[in-house]
Amino acid sequence: MAGHRFSIRIVGQKLFIEKYNCNSCHQVQNPHGYLQPQAGTFSNIGLDAAYADNGLGQVTGREINNGMFKIPSLRNVELTAPYMHDGRFETLSDVIDHYSSGLANHPSLDHKLRDSNANPLQLNISADEKHAIISFLNTLTDHKMISDPKFSDPFKSK
Repeated sequence: MAGHRFSIRIVGQKLFIEKYNCNSCHQVQNPHGYLQPQAGTFSNIGLDAAYADNGLGQVTGREINNGMFKIPSLRNVELTAPYMHDGRFETLSDVIDHYSSGLANHPSLDHKLRDSNANPLQLNISADEKHAIISFLNTLTDHKMISDPKFSDPFKSK
């Protein structure tokens, strides 16, 4: 059984890095999550066609930045729900569903999330692929760090 879980995680890693190119933004081979200087910055991932919270656009006042939010590291991602800047997705499954078929067409949508006709991608990630990707993402949990007392609640009484 352990070998089966390992192979599912390897399949998930290949899907994440190669087939779906998630690694172009979430560079998991780096402890900080980013290898390239432009990564780890901001991106519009098609959460909405019109934003109530304009994210980076609210700060810069530039319309082209509307709907752009910081790309997070995925370290410990299985522990950080809810997901997105506004917590709209309860599970990693919900997040993958968004990338699979829920991208909104926004003028600032990241070019990596557009097809060759400039439409939002429809990745159509299967249930088996989603399971494999989530299994892989769960390997990014640092169990040693989360159980280390020096990273415990600083407001908790001793």
